[in-house]
Amino acid sequence: GAARGVELRPTLLARRPDAPAYRPRDGFAHARAPPAINPHFKEALMRTRPFAIVLSFVLSVFVFAACSEETPPSPTDTRHAPASAVPGSHADWCAEHEVPESMCTRCNPDLVPAFQATGDWCDEHGLPESQCRACNPDLVIERPAPEET
Repeated sequence: GAARGVELRPTLLARRPDAPAYRPRDGFAHARAPPAINPHFKEALMRTRPFAIVLSFVLSVFVFAACSEETPPSPTDTRHAPASAVPGSHADWCAEHEVPESMCTRCNPDLVPAFQATGDWCDEHGLPESQCRACNPDLVIERPAPEET
């Protein structure tokens, strides 16, 4: 072999005409290259293929279920006021958007024209100006106190 750091030139690698022909030791001249994949691994892979297919199917079902667009509100959803809530009462509150439910344009888009007609509309944020915390950072909308019975 060549010493480290020594550059070998092609002329130095050429065989002398009087040198014997190269014969590999221990019969490696006819050895085959090892298989690319271990045959035992390939066998194990073939045995577990049905399991892998079923597992990938089950996982994909969970992923698609988790990525669904929207989940319907549960009957006990406390983020929104019940339909029977009196406007302006404690029960009339959208906890999701922190405004009275009867005035929440995000939950009830049918209210938008009424706010726009009165000039209470923020075009930039798509909310009534009286509810736009981005334009009015000091805005505080308080929930009415619960009625005592």
